[in-house]
Formats: sequence, C-alpha cells, structure tokens
Amino acid sequence: MREEPVLVLMLSSIKAAEHLRVCESECEHQSEMSDSLLFAFLVSVLTLSALSSACYIQNCPRGGKREQPEPIRECMSCGPGLSGRCFGPGICCSKALGCFMRSPDTLVCVQEDQRPGACEPAHTPCGERGRCAAPGLCCDAGNSHKHK
Repeated sequence: MREEPVLVLMLSSIKAAEHLRVCESECEHQSEMSDSLLFAFLVSVLTLSALSSACYIQNCPRGGKREQPEPIRECMSCGPGLSGRCFGPGICCSKALGCFMRSPDTLVCVQEDQRPGACEPAHTPCGERGRCAAPGLCCDAGNSHKHK
C-alpha cells in the first residue's frame, strides 16, 4: 500500500511535465502570433503614413502636389500716371514721386493683393525682405522705413 502514493505522485509529475510541455508549445505559438501581429501593425502604419503625404484640400497647389511653384511676377503699376509699383495693399511707390500710403493712388494695390500668386516690385532689394521703393526708402508688404 505504500507504493500507491509514490505511484500517484509519479503519475502526477508525468502529467505536470506533459502539461508544461503543452503550455510551452502554446506560449511559443502565442509569441509567434503576437510577433506577426506586431509586424502587420507596423506595415499598416508605414503604409498609411506613406499615403498621407498627399496634399490636402487646404494646402494643395493649383495643379496638384507635383506642380512647380508659380513664377514671381512683377507687381501692378499704380500711382499718378501708373509710374509706381504696389508694395502692399496700401502702399504705392515710385522712384520719381516717392511713396503713397492708403491714398486713392493705392486703390489698385488692393486689387493686386487679391490676385493669386506672389508679386515682386522690380526694385533693388534692401533690408531683410524689402525693396528700395524710392531714394532712401525701403518698403516691404507691411511697412516702409528709411535706409542709406
């Protein structure tokens, strides 16, 4: 009768070992499955990020994302006898007459500001982003200041 508990203990140990082998096999299978799911997830994320580099409605150029930027054109003529150029929505400058600010001579410059694309006055560059509007006067889209 003493052999029975030992036999039961041995059978229990054998069953536990088999159960352990089955668990290890299942764990390896689950690990392989989670690795393949992780790989599939990463591929999906990379694919979506590649597709999302397209242009969106609010920032697409007119001809699509591969369109070259429009060439910069010369700003509209303004002032008396159309002798000046627009420097912003309320600034018209002429080398001979100086600058007019927010006057009837600058009304055409409001139209220039509403046109698509950028324009650049055909004057010598000065300051950080300005153009020499008249002798000693440097203007950009927002202001004018004296310069040497």
